[in-house]
Amino acid sequence: MAKILVTDDSSFMRDLISEIVKRAGYTVEHASSGEELLKKYAEEKADIVILDIVMSEMDGLQALDKLMELDRNAKVLVCSAMAGQKVVSDEALKRGARACINKPFSANDLIAVIEKELHA
Repeated sequence: MAKILVTDDSSFMRDLISEIVKRAGYTVEHASSGEELLKKYAEEKADIVILDIVMSEMDGLQALDKLMELDRNAKVLVCSAMAGQKVVSDEALKRGARACINKPFSANDLIAVIEKELHA
């Protein structure tokens, strides 16, 4: 069973995404910051990381850079209201994200992107 690491500083969004992912049959871990993401990923790699862009202290792009230094093969899906801005999504993809999902999103769209990346 694939493990998904949901990283968002909003507990509401972490819980929402986690519930969708759990219903699809995946194991879920949480991180509320970029620092926590890096610590958890270093301890036990996740199959997919779902990462918000707008977070305090370390934003999602900074966390993405550090995660790519840790594991160039990490599968990261950026899930953010900022993903709808082409310049932000292009930058995330350039830095190593596999896909960008704009908030708000549908559960079906989120699961489709996760499944596509798991089988890539």
